[in-house]
Amino acid sequence: MTAEFAALILLTKRGPVVDQWEGEMTDQLRYVVLAKVHSLRGNLAMGVVPNGKGGGFLRKANKLRQLHYSFDMERRAFRRARLGPFMGPPPIGVYENSFIIKDITISLDIAIQRSMQKWWSEITVREEPIDQIQNLWYDHLGISNWARMASEHTTDIGCGFHKYSGKGKVVCQFRSTLKEGSKLYTPGPTCNQCPGGKATCVNGLCPADLEGVC
Repeated sequence: MTAEFAALILLTKRGPVVDQWEGEMTDQLRYVVLAKVHSLRGNLAMGVVPNGKGGGFLRKANKLRQLHYSFDMERRAFRRARLGPFMGPPPIGVYENSFIIKDITISLDIAIQRSMQKWWSEITVREEPIDQIQNLWYDHLGISNWARMASEHTTDIGCGFHKYSGKGKVVCQFRSTLKEGSKLYTPGPTCNQCPGGKATCVNGLCPADLEGVC
């Protein structure tokens, strides 16, 4: 028996290959979402995120929180992702990031992390640093995807995905009160203003708001 034939028998015994892109969000994928966004926000809070290409870093954040995972946001993200090429811009008042994955042979966890890293990179690839004297967000800065992920006004996240026309789409929605011209986050010593004190801080982030909604 050749190795190729043995592998074919083993694959047959295991059943058909499941296309992850046709499935639903799992607890493992929800963990991937939270782990990735918390890693990125934690880096921001600790002052190790580049402020553009100039070599400087964004200021530390003194009360940046962990996020809740929202099943409501997840359901909405799935509905949007399933629109495929007809998705269009999000409705007014909806905080949403989306990204097209051209290689759908990669695993969903990698696709989700790649999408989130792409959104986050808006701040790191800027030719000029953003002004952090007032630390205000404006859409014309071209960092809106990053701002939705990074802002201290964002409390919840939920994500969905869909495959169409040989491509995949990852969509994440956020519960946030970030507004044009509002402060992105409060600069200062990491975790210095956590409601429960510095002892509650984990990897640069204060605990999630207890009033978060699932």
